[in-house]
Amino acid sequence: YGAVLPEPEDRMGGDDMPAHIKSSLLSTSLMLPVSHGHLLLGT
Repeated sequence: YGAVLPEPEDRMGGDDMPAHIKSSLLSTSLMLPVSHGHLLLGT
């Protein structure tokens, strides 16, 4: 297991914690307008 994938404690560093906290406190979303099966990307 360790030869192919890093051990679970090695997958994320301590610098990832602010991003985890931010993502848990703030909702993230992405909205893409679609009309008649095509993306509406501007005017």
